Amino acid sequence: MKLAGFLLIITSAVPVAAQSGFEHGHKIGSNITYLEESSQAAPGSQAAEILANLRIQFAEAPGNSKGSSVPIVVNPKGLNTTILLNQKPCAAFETWAEQSTSDFAESAGTGVTVIERTERKAVFHRFVRDNLRQIYASYTLTVEALPEEGTYRVSFGPPPDGYAAQVLANADWKVLTPAKYPVPQIMKDEDSIRLELYSNGASRRVVEYIHAGRQDRMVFRKETPHDSYAEDAELAITQPRLRVNGVAGAAVGALPETIRGPVVWVYIPGYGRYVLSLHAPAGLGFEDAGEASGNSLVFTAPDGNVFRIDTAERVAAGSGTYTVHMMPDSGWAPADPQDRARVTIGTSPGVIGPGVTGPAVAGTGGR
Repeated sequence: MKLAGFLLIITSAVPVAAQSGFEHGHKIGSNITYLEESSQAAPGSQAAEILANLRIQFAEAPGNSKGSSVPIVVNPKGLNTTILLNQKPCAAFETWAEQSTSDFAESAGTGVTVIERTERKAVFHRFVRDNLRQIYASYTLTVEALPEEGTYRVSFGPPPDGYAAQVLANADWKVLTPAKYPVPQIMKDEDSIRLELYSNGASRRVVEYIHAGRQDRMVFRKETPHDSYAEDAELAITQPRLRVNGVAGAAVGALPETIRGPVVWVYIPGYGRYVLSLHAPAGLGFEDAGEASGNSLVFTAPDGNVFRIDTAERVAAGSGTYTVHMMPDSGWAPADPQDRARVTIGTSPGVIGPGVTGPAVAGTGGR
C-alpha cells in the first residue's frame, strides 16, 4: 500500500449573485487525483496533477463537450518528454452549492488526503470545508479499475475514525458525513455520480459529482439542475435503454415511439415502480431524486440504487438541466406475470398515487 500526500484547492469568498449564469448554483471546488502513483516525468506526477486540477477548477477540462477535447502536452524543464495529462485514470470531484436563491456567498476548501493505492485500486478520503458556515464534511471513495477498458467499480462510505480530528476540537464547527450513500456503482469514463453532502433544507444544499476514468473522456458540469419553468413541462422517453447502478438492466417492453407526459412512471423488475415528474405535486411524497439533461434521465432511489435511462431524443424540452422529482411505489407490479420480468414505462394525464395505475399508456411485451 502506498500513501499519497495532501491535495487542497481553496475558493475565495464570492457572492453568487454577482456571477452570471449561476442563479441556481455555484461550483465551490473541484479536484482531480490519479489512481496510480507515478514518477515525476509521468502523467500522474505532481506537476501533471496540479495542471489537471487547474483545468477542472476553471471549467476548461477536456470533456466539457464530448469529442472536442485535445490532449494537453507539457514539456517540463525544457525536456523533450511529452506528458499527456488526460490519459491516465483518475478520480475527479466537482463540488456544487445548489440553491433556490442567489443570496449566498461561498468560501470553501476542498481536497483529498491520505490516498491509499494498491494495484488498480485507490481509496480516497475526501473533504469539503465550508469556512463561512464552519461545516466540515467528509467521506471515503474507493475506485477500482476493472478488466474491461474504461470501466470502474466505485463505492462510498464514511471517513475513517478521527479523520476530522483537526476540527473536532473547535466547538464552533459542525463535522458531517453524507446522510446516505449510493450503492456500489459500475462507472464508465463519461459517467458521474451525485452525492449530497449536507443541506439546510430547501434553500441550499452542497453536493458532489464524482467521476472515475480518463480526464479527456469525462463530461464536467456547467450548471446545477433546477425545476422547469414551464408548469406543463413533460418528460419524453424515446427508445429507452436502462442501466441500474451502471449495469445494463432488464429488457424494455415494446413501447410506442415516444412515451410523453407531465408524469411518467417506470417499473423495474426487482426494484418496483418509480413515478417521475419535472415538478413535485404537493402532498404526495415526491422528492428531488435526480436530473434530466440532454438524452438522459438519472435518479436515485431512497435505498441508494441509481437508475439511468438513455433515450434517442431529448428527455425534457429546452437546453437546461432539470430536477427530476420521484415518488417510489414499490408495492405495484404489472398485472400480467410475464410483464414482471420486463421494464415497463407508462404515463398518466394526471398525477397517480402509490399503488394506482391510473389512465395511462404503457409498454408491454418484450423485444
